[in-house]
Amino acid sequence: LSFAISVGGYVSWDQELPAWAWRSWQWREGDPTAPWESNVPTLHIIGVRDYISPPRESLWAAAMFKKPVLVWHWGGHRTPFHTAFAREVVCFMGRFAGARSALAAAGAIVAGLEVCSSCALWHDERTGRRADAERWFCDRCWELWRSRWPEWDSDEEIEASQA
Repeated sequence: LSFAISVGGYVSWDQELPAWAWRSWQWREGDPTAPWESNVPTLHIIGVRDYISPPRESLWAAAMFKKPVLVWHWGGHRTPFHTAFAREVVCFMGRFAGARSALAAAGAIVAGLEVCSSCALWHDERTGRRADAERWFCDRCWELWRSRWPEWDSDEEIEASQA
């Protein structure tokens, strides 16, 4: 296993878990004779408003790994979809890509790009517009969306409708 990504992760208390999980549980419960941490690099996506796997549960799971990378978002039990999050995931995965992989140089490639919230493709940030703090649309998707709402003929009206 080269790496793992956990979204809304938690520690299961299932009796059928392998022995390493129970050693982790003992460590978490404060047993100094059984500290255990995995060397597997991990990325943990944690929602501040996650009521299914509350942040404390995700942090307990992250504590089972030696150098966990934590990415927080303001949502709940979901995977966020915006440029900052996508960059974090791409750059994390790029650390483990082979030299010939497109992911190997991904961090540098996505530096000046945005992910369109509609088509999910990377675009030059100058070829679109930000709808709000997390949503960005390429010009093509923005115009397609506006064509569906012809009664709104100005950007101000569209922005006011999203407030």
